[in-house]
Amino acid sequence: MASEQQVLFKNLSDKLYEKRKIAAIEVERSVKDMWQNRDIAKIKQTIEYLSQEFAFSVFPNSRNGGLIGLAAVAIAMGEVIS
Repeated sequence: MASEQQVLFKNLSDKLYEKRKIAAIEVERSVKDMWQNRDIAKIKQTIEYLSQEFAFSVFPNSRNGGLIGLAAVAIAMGEVIS
């Protein structure tokens, strides 16, 4: 995983909502870029990673970050599909 992604995913689990929100906006931008490049496998990998490592975490901040990250993916996909 690239260091930029590591920082992004670290910020998704930050205790401050603003950092999680900024990271989610970056996830949304990344997913839009992946869609433009037709990198469907990477989008699926991102969704699986957010689900496995964040949404199902025992840590509340990570769980919240996973949910906001998945919401960002849904927003990005909704915009590119419609």
